[in-house]
Amino acid sequence: MMNRIIDSFRKVSSHIMPAFSISIIILACERYYMRTELAATDVFVMTWMFFSIDILSTITFAMEGWHKWAGVPYWVKRLISMPFLIAIVVSGLPMIFDMSSRSRMNGLLIGSFFATAYIVISALRYYSQKKQTDEMNDALFKLKKEISENEQEG
Repeated sequence: MMNRIIDSFRKVSSHIMPAFSISIIILACERYYMRTELAATDVFVMTWMFFSIDILSTITFAMEGWHKWAGVPYWVKRLISMPFLIAIVVSGLPMIFDMSSRSRMNGLLIGSFFATAYIVISALRYYSQKKQTDEMNDALFKLKKEISENEQEG
């Protein structure tokens, strides 16, 4: 079980870390453009958000081998984990961008934007994995066909 969690953490982190780095660069550019200072608390909150998302994604990814979770369709798995990820983002971004005055409206906007991006990225990942699986199935079918033809000739 621990090996599965460690492997899951490595796979998830390889996707999360580039996003974290790009987010920090975008935040720094935004602060430079707005002529405000990049506070250390902003970087800490961003780090907390990405670390929380990394842990939640690792747990979700590690559960792939669990027999009860493996039978659940892909979309249901993504929809189950989405509210937890949205909660992290909605609680973290207002702290970074100082949105305390209009927090409800900003929370709704952030949540809806994140949910839309999450669904689009999940769909793209699903179709990418489906395409790879279909290609693998086609290759296996061709191999099986060649083997059966060779057995019939021999």
